Amino acid sequence: MPDQNNPRVVGFEVPPLKESVDSVRDAPMVALLDQVPTREWVEMFEAEVERLRGKVGFARVSIEEDRVLFFGSRGDGRELAADIRALVNQTNTFRLNERFFARSAPAPFEPPEAPQAEVVLASPHVMPASDEPRHVLVVEDDEDLCAVACEVLEHAGWQAVAAHSAEEALALLNGGLKPNAVLTDVDMQGPMNGVELAHHIHAHWLTIGLIIVSGRYSLTQAQIPVGSVFLSKPYQRRQLLAVLDLVTTLRSTT
Repeated sequence: MPDQNNPRVVGFEVPPLKESVDSVRDAPMVALLDQVPTREWVEMFEAEVERLRGKVGFARVSIEEDRVLFFGSRGDGRELAADIRALVNQTNTFRLNERFFARSAPAPFEPPEAPQAEVVLASPHVMPASDEPRHVLVVEDDEDLCAVACEVLEHAGWQAVAAHSAEEALALLNGGLKPNAVLTDVDMQGPMNGVELAHHIHAHWLTIGLIIVSGRYSLTQAQIPVGSVFLSKPYQRRQLLAVLDLVTTLRSTT
């Protein structure tokens, strides 16, 4: 589902363009946004513009309400408009990553009765190199956050499959999907939350590594399956990848 807090470019206003442009005397090109962005979004966008200044011809770019103002000539106006659209989309992606990797502080979690379990405390280590693809099932009911998680994992060499509920995840597993690991958020819509899903998977698919994450709850060792790992948000990408290697290595040796 689209993120209601992130603006999108819905069109451009283009004045008569000249062979060369003067950012003081000439009218700017305008990218029209579908909403006024937040202050945090504007700061992130401006930081990225500053980083790219001079590399893509951004002599002057500014935001006024729901409009991005920039200057282009006949020779580069079209490409600059495409660059501005790409920057808006990139800023939205950064904001989604922020939401995925940094949520509110954890609070105590009261799950339904579940088998007693303990967290395996061991130093994460990298799996030995293999030609076999590694698959991870990502269970997250927020479609945007799920897409970000899958993208992060795929960039790290994993093959990610998305599920937006515990029921969808179980349907995939019962249908023959054989992931090396399942990464599940605690909060999910539907009759089964992420903790219950993890216990169900642990009981029926012993070779699947399990990671349970949350930015709202803090789970104790007794609340998650043996051999699984709980990660409290915020956490680093490298931490997530190290834990994935850990849980899949542990499962492959059981």
